[in-house]
Amino acid sequence: MTYEPSPIMLINNGHAIEFEYEAGSSIEVNGTAYELKQFHFHGQSEHTLNGKRYPLEVHLVHQSEAGDYVVVGVLFEAGSESSFLANFSDNLPAIKGEEYITSDTLDAIDLIPANAGYYNYQGSLTTPPCSQTVNWFVLKTPLQASAAQLQNFTTILKDNY
Repeated sequence: MTYEPSPIMLINNGHAIEFEYEAGSSIEVNGTAYELKQFHFHGQSEHTLNGKRYPLEVHLVHQSEAGDYVVVGVLFEAGSESSFLANFSDNLPAIKGEEYITSDTLDAIDLIPANAGYYNYQGSLTTPPCSQTVNWFVLKTPLQASAAQLQNFTTILKDNY
């Protein structure tokens, strides 16, 4: 992973809160580069680990020049405050079309836990038409966020998993 900091650009697209990532960050899978386009949040995780659903999941969406996708799923559990989320969790755009933009920057590498073991499978995007092929990597180690941070997301996202 080669991620560079990006200015904070959040939009509520009516389905998720999406962080539009500035060009220049990528991941390489099987010799192919995939540029990080955006990441977005799901209030309750779309994935489960050992049958457990988590209160928040982030999908880092990458795309190759050929149009193929790699998505990295990162789970959050209740615990300590997330310094990453603290940069914007009090300013989440609450209604469709609303944005939160600041010149402050964040680095998506801070969403990758030190123990980055993962599950991998071939699937699709999780929004209609769900026909695009995606190489999924779901990280095994959840990150932590405070109850207040999780509540900020779930109040707006309303079970968008």
